[in-house]
Amino acid sequence: MKLNDFSSGLNTRKDPMLLELNESLRYTNVDSDKGALTSIKDYTSLNQRIDRWFHKFKGSWYSSTINREYLEYRDLLYWTEKDNYPKKICNGIEKKVGIEAPTAALTLAAVTSADVDIHGTLQYTYTFYDSVLGVESAPAPLSAELAVIEGKRVDLSGFQTSGYCSVDKIRIYRLGADTTEFVLIDTIDNGTATYSDSIDPLDAPGNILDSYLNTPPLLGIRYLIEAYGILFAAYGDTLVYSSIGKPDYWPSSNSIPIAGKITGLYAISDGIIIFTLTRTYLLLGTSSADFALTPLSPEHGCLDHLSIAFVRNSLMWAAAQGLCLLISGSVVVASKDKLGLIKLSPVKAVSYDEQYMLVQTDGSVFIADFKTGSPVFKTLQYVKANVYNLGVFDNILYGSVDDQLVDLFTGELIELQYLSPRLTDGDATVTKMYNNIYVRAEGEFTFNVLIDGKQVLSNKLLGDKLYDITVPQELQRGSDIQFDIKGVGSIKEIEYKVVGRNNGR
Repeated sequence: MKLNDFSSGLNTRKDPMLLELNESLRYTNVDSDKGALTSIKDYTSLNQRIDRWFHKFKGSWYSSTINREYLEYRDLLYWTEKDNYPKKICNGIEKKVGIEAPTAALTLAAVTSADVDIHGTLQYTYTFYDSVLGVESAPAPLSAELAVIEGKRVDLSGFQTSGYCSVDKIRIYRLGADTTEFVLIDTIDNGTATYSDSIDPLDAPGNILDSYLNTPPLLGIRYLIEAYGILFAAYGDTLVYSSIGKPDYWPSSNSIPIAGKITGLYAISDGIIIFTLTRTYLLLGTSSADFALTPLSPEHGCLDHLSIAFVRNSLMWAAAQGLCLLISGSVVVASKDKLGLIKLSPVKAVSYDEQYMLVQTDGSVFIADFKTGSPVFKTLQYVKANVYNLGVFDNILYGSVDDQLVDLFTGELIELQYLSPRLTDGDATVTKMYNNIYVRAEGEFTFNVLIDGKQVLSNKLLGDKLYDITVPQELQRGSDIQFDIKGVGSIKEIEYKVVGRNNGR
């Protein structure tokens, strides 16, 4: 019997005696593309410290020790994280998304002033304004009304100062003086305490106040995504979303309740996928006028938003029963056929080179490789380091390994671990004699032989050559043989000779 194709990865669901020759019970740090049993390459340190939740944007690295979800939209970088306000990066400066409105109304006083032509019953409000990005807050509470006669100006006091670093201006709006709506009369610097209004209606800019719904996103929203020019996020068991084309404005009416706490969001061509721990929904429509929620799966949900990745034209994520795929509108457990029920502990998933790569809390990376069509399951596990997170930028796979930024699969070969099926040669009931084992190897390996599940031999393989391994005569008898291999390099082929029974036993 010969083993020279090791490319099908893990199969832990079936009995070890029923596996295909190219499947395995342990498949760690193996390059399945090679066909031969070959080590993967190590990472290369880039000599840069980085926190676990990292992202590269416009040539700069951003990172955090707090679980964070990043989104690039309209040439800005946004992120959400636990128990915090969503943030954005503008010209290298960190800003909150949206602007909180002033909470104090203005105080008015009529003061005699020559050549002033405003009169009537007046009322005022004001907003905070970011003149760089053109972002405006909702208005402050309205002032009390003030009856003003000709020859009087109005002194305004009680302006609050915005603590948002992005706010550099205050916009003042007036109702009355021949207007039936609040119109802009002036823009002043943030931090100004008082203002005197003597502006003739004809000299005012005249913009009508339209920022009533410009409320910022809620504290603690998570899982920021974008579709149709709208930003979506989760707030507990509620889907919330921004105004179209206005990522800083999140009206309170823009919300859809979901039956269960939201654990993940993803935008696909058909709509927005919404996950809870046990269910999956699809939000149809492109605006609040036609949004409609439809169930996709009443059984399978998502463990963590950051486990969602799009690989080879399909959406994949970590669920309670294993890895799920969205195929033609149906949710299937893609790992069940090979692995049965598995428990995953997701940190973050990425899609790279037609592979779904899931970082887990133990520092390992669980991989579903789709390059040959059906997924090949395998594990990456560094012996002396933990992978904290992964990210793909400019088609390069980066990692945070023990708080260092690294470039994966670019270093020297590392140790692989492999455990073959229990090989019966199609006759599990036949007692056989396993004597000579031939191994073509290149590298350094520990080569263990098991017969009937018990180790009978351990050999060291060193160099590039053909090995002839002989099992001790008294241990050769059994119904199956198995190979447990650890080492660095490549095993090209394993061949063993079998002497079958000739006595009817």
